[in-house]
Amino acid sequence: MAKLDLLSLQWQTFTNTEGLSHNDVTQLVKDQQGRLWLGFKTGYLNVYNPAANSWKVIDDFVSHTIYALAIHGDSLFVGLDIGVSLFLINKWEVKETYKNLGDFPVEIPVNTIEIQYPYIWVGTNLGLAKSDLRYVNLMAPQSWQNYTTIDGLPSNEIISLAGVDSLLYVGTSKGCVVFDGANWRTAGSGLPASPIIQLFVYNGTVYAATTNRIYELTSEDTWRIIKGGFKKINAFAVANFNDSEKIFWVGTDGDGLYSFTSGTEQVQNYLPDGPNGNSFKDMTVDHDGNLWCASAAVNGRGFYRWDGSHWTNYSREKNNIPSDNATSIAVDFANNLWVGTWGGGVIWRSPDDELRFYNAHTGHLAGIASDTNYAVISDIAVDHNGVVWMLNYGSRSGKALVAVNVVDADTQWVYFSDSDGIITNQLRRIFVDHQNRKWIGTEFEASSEVKGIIIYDDHNTPMDKSDDEVFYLTTNEGLESNAVKAMAEDSYGIVWICTLDGLNYYLDGTIGTRYGLLTNDVRSIAVDCQDNKWIATSSGVNILDADGYRWRYYTTSNSPLVSDDVTSIAIDGRSGYVYIGTSAGLSRLETPYIAPESNLSQLKVYPNPFEIPNPQTPLKIDNLAAQVSVNIYTPSGFLVKNIPQEQILGARIVWDGRNDRGDFVASGVYLIVATTPDGSTNVTKVAVIHR
Repeated sequence: MAKLDLLSLQWQTFTNTEGLSHNDVTQLVKDQQGRLWLGFKTGYLNVYNPAANSWKVIDDFVSHTIYALAIHGDSLFVGLDIGVSLFLINKWEVKETYKNLGDFPVEIPVNTIEIQYPYIWVGTNLGLAKSDLRYVNLMAPQSWQNYTTIDGLPSNEIISLAGVDSLLYVGTSKGCVVFDGANWRTAGSGLPASPIIQLFVYNGTVYAATTNRIYELTSEDTWRIIKGGFKKINAFAVANFNDSEKIFWVGTDGDGLYSFTSGTEQVQNYLPDGPNGNSFKDMTVDHDGNLWCASAAVNGRGFYRWDGSHWTNYSREKNNIPSDNATSIAVDFANNLWVGTWGGGVIWRSPDDELRFYNAHTGHLAGIASDTNYAVISDIAVDHNGVVWMLNYGSRSGKALVAVNVVDADTQWVYFSDSDGIITNQLRRIFVDHQNRKWIGTEFEASSEVKGIIIYDDHNTPMDKSDDEVFYLTTNEGLESNAVKAMAEDSYGIVWICTLDGLNYYLDGTIGTRYGLLTNDVRSIAVDCQDNKWIATSSGVNILDADGYRWRYYTTSNSPLVSDDVTSIAIDGRSGYVYIGTSAGLSRLETPYIAPESNLSQLKVYPNPFEIPNPQTPLKIDNLAAQVSVNIYTPSGFLVKNIPQEQILGARIVWDGRNDRGDFVASGVYLIVATTPDGSTNVTKVAVIHR
């Protein structure tokens, strides 16, 4: 949910970290007390009180989906995937659920609800249901009357409803009709026989939204176009602007919020600061700490950048990139960005925001068998010499593995095919190990091209193939499956291989299996500086500890994770942030896994002075080196706190102001002493104020 301040034009967003049960809001209504009621795809109801800035969670409908909400007095009617439920607001309880809406199938999903007292109208995909709220038993099917195309509806798919006096306007997938209590007729002239996304009544006038236009029903019973040209309308509302003008608010899919008044042609656009879409197929962090995200291979929204404060979006419409279906993303040694697309080749972006395109049209990449211009890049990796390697999936030339020397990216391209040991053109995943070998996972769908892993060793001379070697790993060598979904290597040289049928590891020519994944439906794997393996699956995040045995999990049930359908993970070793991309948005987790410094020269502590007790703001001891231990002393040399090496998980630790006995220390100056195993030491001071 987002709120726009009309004075400052600043957006405030509400997510599951600001109080929402989930982020997939499906419905929003306002009650007589000014409270907002939000329905979710997961069945949760949330009630937000703006005056108190408080949230209330109602879980009576969990395991169902909320499609519609309608308030009448102290009654909230909830449209579910099983019918309509009556929630009593003053008692905060569900009274009953109507699953038998006349002759319709039991537990039919509900699209929309309109209260036109004493009647309740319920729209479904099989037609319209009506009942009288004065009836004693609305749970009985006999209490409901049904209307379908047989009765005069242009379509049984009911999308929107609006009542005006004794008239009911019904928006269907094939236009709008009106019911006067006895007969059905077409609702005016001039409205297309297409989906009516929403109907809205303001001061007795009916307004309608199609996919890209807003209409007004005039007194002559004709529909007048108020405004058109919208890409995809999701919802709209009308309000008073001044004595003579109305203001229209239009919510769209992908283009944000629009407003315009009835007396002007000018349209205002309000875009919340956010990514262009909710999909995160692949992610990487550049040299400056920016997070770069590829959206999706199908119905993609381009690629996006998060700089820690704001989002920047790149799309076909805005930047004229060849495709919005961004599938993979990588950063080279010069901090240039490489974005692979599904059909548009690869996009190159310089740190100065220059864009170049390499695809079938430029001759750098090959299209697929059925379309010579459709160049697919399924994955990208950068090796230890700065060479960019990409997979030209389905290359009709057979040259599916491509190496680019970024010193001269326009000319130095080398291609590898069957004659070089690349035994299939259906290559999906690539990563580079500590020996600079390229590990390539072949097709992971059900196909004859599922051929396990190709290990390509160019011996650091990608432009010279004469010394190259190729190795193969399949189920014959111990893989759980030849369909490889993701690969990564830890600091011990162990390669972790996520296959269609389980998790393998490879070390010194031996393949083993590790059990414990929430599901084998793996999408991505990343390793942090402490060798924790972060594995993205369709059931949440799986973390395999450095020892390779202990598992931890993050799901929507035990964390604020935006969705269990995790598609990618990127780790920023400088900040300890773990970015978790899902099909429903992005989550960021702050961890202690910060890459250690090479020495202790940059040791610092903050805040200084340090006030205690203050659980919200502990003392941070930052820029620690690897295998360091930390001791805290009084100026006279008395040891207050010992933090041994095994408790330090990265370059940063925190101190709550307590000594080794668990008591808060007294006010005064304390010495922070960091020591590495080779005897290197650095000392800094902190002033402690004990309130």
